[in-house]
Amino acid sequence: METKKNAKQKMDMLTAVEEIVEFSKTSQFDAAFFKKLSKPLKYLSSQLDITKEQSFMMALFMDNSSDASICISDFAKQLKCSTILIIRFMKDIDVLESKGLICGKRSNMGLSYRVPWDVIEAFKNNEKYMPKDYSNLSCDELFNRLMHHLQNDTFAIITAYRYKDSDGNLIPKKENIKRNRELRAKLNSEHMGVYQLVGHWQEAPEGMDYGEAKDKNLLTDVIERSYVVPKRKDLSDEDFIDFIKSCMVIDGQTQDACIIHTDKFYILFNNGEMEPIGTKVSLNKIGQAFSESVLKNGYPFVFNCVDAPTSVAGFMFFERNNLLYLR
Repeated sequence: METKKNAKQKMDMLTAVEEIVEFSKTSQFDAAFFKKLSKPLKYLSSQLDITKEQSFMMALFMDNSSDASICISDFAKQLKCSTILIIRFMKDIDVLESKGLICGKRSNMGLSYRVPWDVIEAFKNNEKYMPKDYSNLSCDELFNRLMHHLQNDTFAIITAYRYKDSDGNLIPKKENIKRNRELRAKLNSEHMGVYQLVGHWQEAPEGMDYGEAKDKNLLTDVIERSYVVPKRKDLSDEDFIDFIKSCMVIDGQTQDACIIHTDKFYILFNNGEMEPIGTKVSLNKIGQAFSESVLKNGYPFVFNCVDAPTSVAGFMFFERNNLLYLR
């Protein structure tokens, strides 16, 4: 009776995936495998305009869509077959990636994949996935979209750049770059997903304060980078904030503050105190708050773009949410 009930069940994309996955758990992966799955494979193929082999691989990706780093070896374990057998489907996986149905992450840690959230939504609504066009987003719109996707997450915005050291000496650009690399290494050591924001501020000539520079032509535009660091899922907010505080000490110099988002945006000071700056924050407002964290003495600081992500998790976030970045 159960078999007849399933046979009468109306087919949709999630039902097709479920049937493919459940069958693959109990069946031998042989020459007759695809023939026995002809109905759900044919349905997925027609909905996504892909082959039955590609539909089969897509079903496996959907079954693992909660994983941010899907490896083909995971499929071999799931199907109880050799990894070599799955490698034979790599051309089909490449097609899925080219269509935007999955996102590949290539790094020195290897090759892994992620199913974009928009694709999961399309499956849930039984709709053909159509990649969205974000090519004409302004910097502010891009940043706001980034914040929208992070609005329910805990994350930090932090940099190791400083205008002056604790003794009041100006810190050279090369030293700031070195400090930021040390910060990045510390973040990497804890497997934090990191992607970069590019900001700029205007520097007055040496020996002159910004407010004293009446001739704005004397000001030099200085580029600096900060990191957006989403909290790892296995960390509590408290542990994450403690870790970020430890990252505020680089090469013996302590940053005065950074930005933390939990239920709202806060400036996190190096003494552990947190000052709220709002629930919805624009580029300019974050820039004003961030000026405090890099000791700019009130210099205007503006984030002007989202830079290319430089980690697996960063690429995952951008690809999952269809975010563009500077190449």
